[in-house]
Amino acid sequence: IGKGNNGSNNGTVTLGEGATVMAGDSEAAATDVTATYAGSHEQAWAKINATVEPKEQTITADDVTVTFGDPDAKITASTTGNGTLSYAVKSGDDVVSVDAQTGALTTLKLGTAVITVTAAETSRYFKATKDVTVTVIAPAVVQQPQTITANDVTATFGDTGVKIEAATDGNGALSYSVKSGEDVVSVDAENGALDILKAGTAVITVTAAETEAYTAATKDVTVTVNAKDMTVSAENVDATADGQPHGVTVNVTDPATGATVKYGTTEGTYDLDECPTQTEAGTLTVYYQVTAENYNAFTGSATVTVSAAPVVKPTQTITANDMSVTFGVSGKRVKARTSGDGALSYALKSGDAVTVDPVTGDLTIVSVGTAVITVTAAETDNYAAATKDVTVTILQVPTVPGDIDGDGEVNAKDVTILRRNLAGGYGVELSKEVADLNKDGYVNAKDVTLLRRYLAGGYGVTLG
Repeated sequence: IGKGNNGSNNGTVTLGEGATVMAGDSEAAATDVTATYAGSHEQAWAKINATVEPKEQTITADDVTVTFGDPDAKITASTTGNGTLSYAVKSGDDVVSVDAQTGALTTLKLGTAVITVTAAETSRYFKATKDVTVTVIAPAVVQQPQTITANDVTATFGDTGVKIEAATDGNGALSYSVKSGEDVVSVDAENGALDILKAGTAVITVTAAETEAYTAATKDVTVTVNAKDMTVSAENVDATADGQPHGVTVNVTDPATGATVKYGTTEGTYDLDECPTQTEAGTLTVYYQVTAENYNAFTGSATVTVSAAPVVKPTQTITANDMSVTFGVSGKRVKARTSGDGALSYALKSGDAVTVDPVTGDLTIVSVGTAVITVTAAETDNYAAATKDVTVTILQVPTVPGDIDGDGEVNAKDVTILRRNLAGGYGVELSKEVADLNKDGYVNAKDVTLLRRYLAGGYGVTLG
C-alpha cells in the first residue's frame, strides 16, 4: 500500500499498482475507502474526499401485441441500472389502461396505445424512459364445423325442374359440382339445379364454404336417373284377303326418334327385323319389342285377322221406261224386266198420283200428277240385287186436238209423245180423240205428219 497522510481529511492515499478501491453508496464526498492490495492481506483504511458520477441506465422492453380481453396481458421491461420501473399511458388511454407499478394491461377496445416505461433516477443512475407500442387485436375466432343436410335424389330420364335441396347449419355459401357421372347429369354450381343427360348414377358434391365462424364442409349426394317408360301403341288389323300381305304397325311416340322395333311370332322371342305378315285367310299374332337408350324396353302384341274375300256377284240390270197415262185410263202396269234371275217387286217411292201392286206392278190411277215407282230385282245366288226408279205421269183428259199431253197447248212435246206411242216400248198412253188428227179412225204416222205440218205452218193444216 502506498504511503499517505493518514488521519487527515485532506490527506491523500497513494495506491500501489494492482490495488482496488471500494466505495459505499452512503456518502458522496467523504467516504470510507477500503484499499486492498491484490497480492497481500494487508488493508489500508482511510477517510478521503471522493466524487461519484451517475451513469446512464437503459430500459429494455419490446412492443406488445395483445388480444382483447387477455387477463395476462402486460409489459415486460428491465433496466441496466437500479432505477425503479413505472408505467404510464402516453396515448390511447381509451385502448388500454396500465398498472403503474407492474405494467399489467387492461384492454378497453381494439386499437393502438403507447405506454411510457420509466426507470427512476438513483445516486448511481440517471432517469430513463422508453415508449412501448401496445396493439390490441380481436381475439382469434375458434371455427366450428358446419354440417350439410342433403338427401339423395331419384329422377326419371326426361324429368325437368329437378334440383338438389341442400342446407347448412353454418353460414358458408353452398356450391355444387359433379364428382362423378358427368355424362348422366350436369349441375348448376350456384343453385344445384340438375340437367338430366341420360339414365344412370352420378355423385354431386355439395360444398359449404369456409367462413370466419365455420370450417368448410362437403357432402356427396347420389343422383339416380331411372330409365323412362315408352309410349307405344299397335292396333289389331282386320283385313280381307286381297293377295297382299297384312301386318301390324307399331307406333312409338316417346321417344320420338332412336327406337328399335324387333318382331317375333312367339312371345318372348324377338328375332325379326321386319313385321311378319298374313296374306291368306287366317289369324296371326305378332309379338314386338321396342328398345331405346334411356328408356325401359316395351313389349306387346297385336293380331292380324284376314277374312276370306267375299264372292262378287254380277249386277243384274233392270229395264223399265217412264210412263205417261191419261187420267181415267185403267189396266196399266209398270213393265219391267231384269237381265238376271232376281224376282221383281214394286214400291211407291214418292208421289200420290198412283198406287202400285208390289208383285205385279199394276197401277191404280188416283189423280193427275207424278209418282216415282222403285223396281227392285232381288239378290239371288247368282246376282246382286238391283233397283231402278220409274216416273209415272198421269195426264189430264185432253180435249184439244193435237194436245197429246193434255197441258192445254199443242207443241213439239205432243209430237214426241205421239211418236213414242207409235214406236211402243215407252209405256206412253194417249187419247185417240185428240191423237186421230185426220179422223180416219186410226192413230198412225199420218197423224204425226199432220201434227208436224201444223206446227211448221204454211201448209194450211187444221186439226180435228
